[in-house]
Amino acid sequence: LVDGKALTLLIGGIALSALLGLLVFLLGTGRARALAMVREKTRELSHQALHDTLTGLPNRALVLDRAERMLSRARRQPSIVPAVLYVDIDGFKHVNDSFGHAAGDQLLKVVGERLRAVVREHDTVGRLGGDEFVMLLESATREAPPQLIAERVIEVLREPVALDSGETTISSSVSIGIAIGHRETADELLRDADLALYSAKAAGKDRAVLFEADMQSSEEDRLALEVDLGGALQAGQFFLLYQPIFELTSRSVIGVEALIRWRHPERGIIEPGDFIPLAEETGRIVPIGRWVLEEACRQAADWGARGRRIGMSVNVSAYQLDRDGFAEDVRRALERSGIDPSSLTLEITETALMRDVPAASERLREIKKLGVRIAIDDFGTGYSSL
Repeated sequence: LVDGKALTLLIGGIALSALLGLLVFLLGTGRARALAMVREKTRELSHQALHDTLTGLPNRALVLDRAERMLSRARRQPSIVPAVLYVDIDGFKHVNDSFGHAAGDQLLKVVGERLRAVVREHDTVGRLGGDEFVMLLESATREAPPQLIAERVIEVLREPVALDSGETTISSSVSIGIAIGHRETADELLRDADLALYSAKAAGKDRAVLFEADMQSSEEDRLALEVDLGGALQAGQFFLLYQPIFELTSRSVIGVEALIRWRHPERGIIEPGDFIPLAEETGRIVPIGRWVLEEACRQAADWGARGRRIGMSVNVSAYQLDRDGFAEDVRRALERSGIDPSSLTLEITETALMRDVPAASERLREIKKLGVRIAIDDFGTGYSSL
């Protein structure tokens, strides 16, 4: 009996030891699994925090960090030439408007892949947001200059992009700003590349421009002009000149074209080519264009009251035509002035019409219902240029 009890105690002790051992093992492996899951989740969150969710490329934070590291290496090794290519897709808004945001997202992915394929493994391609990409190039003085890489990027990105359905392709171009050499901070290097990009856009897009020192002063001047433009309309600084339109057979004036000028209190008379692009970029072209339309109609009514009935032509910006309320602006100007709608001609460039043909056609139909005439301005110099 005693031996039976001892055996029972022995078996119970062994079982208890086994259970305790199993518990310790499970606790140990469970902790290891938990720690592994935490590490994996941490890596995942870290990647998400430093990479663009759409393209998987480094985002602004990671690009700036790598740019700072690149500049630090260049300070230690004078043979290293740091460079930044600031890449922007031309007319990306038109892609979204015409084909939808899914097509725009697909285009962004393809652009990211093609940029990545152009550079070497140790170079960085990142997406700053929207349709803006950055390429960090770290080269020795004897290697290919960044300008050649930029030309290669432009060539590669001109290749059409097929959508998922395969039935539609998107053709696009890019503008590139290049900044080369040492800077104190990564922000300064990217800023200079951005200034060069702005010059590339202003020069006609689909090209690469290298940063030059005078671009900084030009940008400061542009910013100052932008601030002044904000209050120019309220201050009554705009005025119109009227260029006569002659009938060749009779050599008589049959109409005029209203041309806007800006009487700046410090800079004097500013031509439209120097401030209209800025007004379009900032959205101020809408109230300015509305004022031009109303003032031109008012002047036509004044001349008509004095017995001089002639046609009035007014230029219309593509940004005005893009607005749903543009036809209402025209109707209001006609009602306030009381002029015959047929005496008003709206001049619209062919490029503006082709930005979004269905929307432009609908707005032009609304305007034609008002009795206003429409003319294609600068035909043959833009969309249909040979």
